[in-house]
Amino acid sequence: MKVVITGGPFSGKTSLVNRFHEEGFQIVPEAAITVIEQLMLADGKEGFLTWKKLNFLAFQKMILKQQLIFEHQLDPGKLTILDRGTVDSIAYLKHEGIKPPESVLADALSQNYDLVILCDTLKNFDSRETTGRTESYAESIQLHHSINNTYLEFGYKPFHLAVNSLMDRMNCIHQLILAKLNTHTD
Repeated sequence: MKVVITGGPFSGKTSLVNRFHEEGFQIVPEAAITVIEQLMLADGKEGFLTWKKLNFLAFQKMILKQQLIFEHQLDPGKLTILDRGTVDSIAYLKHEGIKPPESVLADALSQNYDLVILCDTLKNFDSRETTGRTESYAESIQLHHSINNTYLEFGYKPFHLAVNSLMDRMNCIHQLILAKLNTHTD
């Protein structure tokens, strides 16, 4: 079973995924963070931001490629919690008004997810400018809607996870996973 935890920037995705990792679950980290760190190491923050602005499609292709590498390394017999899924790259492209090429769509469709959880953006938004992220609170909300709509277009029905304490969110996700597992065994 593969569970995607997604949402706009600063919606608590990574905190949730890290907590699942602490509980012993197999996880997939956010591919974008890996790509951003590599590009900033090579070109510095300003160089990366300039390149990203001029090459957004190439940037999303790199993220999607890294996502697929992470997902192909999984033990298929284990329940996995993913910090974003392949569909997120499509949502980000659409948000920027870029039509996803057929190859990108095919790569995104190559993975299947059993449960998609869409986290609401946290109220105490942190722009995390030092990490190379550039989105504002308003843009995070817009991305949230783009991600939701794109997953819907791909045939998923995202569960909307409201802002709440980390423990309450974890408990909700555990209940969703148990319910999904019970429907698989019936």
